[in-house]
Amino acid sequence: MSQYVEAAVRGFTASAAISQHLRVYLTSSNTVATAGANDYGIGTLEDPSTAANEQVGVRLNSAHGTRKVVANAAITVGDPVYCAAAGKVGSSGSVRYGIALEAATADGDVIEVMVDGNAGSVQHLRVRTTTANVNAGATLLPAIPGRSYRLVDLSLIAIGGNAGTATGVLIRATQSASAVTLMDAKVAGLTQNTLLRIGTATNGLPLAGGLSFVANDNNTAITIIKDGSDLATATHIDALISYVVDA
Repeated sequence: MSQYVEAAVRGFTASAAISQHLRVYLTSSNTVATAGANDYGIGTLEDPSTAANEQVGVRLNSAHGTRKVVANAAITVGDPVYCAAAGKVGSSGSVRYGIALEAATADGDVIEVMVDGNAGSVQHLRVRTTTANVNAGATLLPAIPGRSYRLVDLSLIAIGGNAGTATGVLIRATQSASAVTLMDAKVAGLTQNTLLRIGTATNGLPLAGGLSFVANDNNTAITIIKDGSDLATATHIDALISYVVDA
């Protein structure tokens, strides 16, 4: 008898004791077991099992939103994470799992991750970038192999002071193999603690014809960089990004 679920969490039988938030895969015996470094798996365990044959809830990889996952070592926020041994994720590997939305400092840390397999749903991310890194150019959303980003909404906030000296701040992407500016944020609109939203008058310019909101090229990042002279006075720029990962 077949079935389907529309919920984020589905019940399964555990094959053994498994700790909370570890990645799991479905065995040929129709039980879930701790996933290895080469197993993308079906999801993460919502609650721990203490022994074999216990009923457990698994947050499916197809579920909307983010999830908690166990890291195997230090991981930098915003970096890609990969499937690792013992149901964990790491900063390197052969099977990519998602993007770290929190930093891990040591083995066993539980962090928030956006799963690559969660295509088609709107994701929300806040990234704070130092002025020095804006001047040098920094990645807001790292490239995902075989996937593309599609912007839904975007706002910037100057932190620590008014943005000055530079002409503005550019949010950049790649479309049809060419660099494009999804948002041209003028410093006149980047006053301290003021939300500057894409499309705001002359200070939050999008691409003409709505092209800021079409899919970017597969396997390309969304970045931030200053326009003109180096950005000064403001200590950080916050980017509030709503986006979809398209398959």
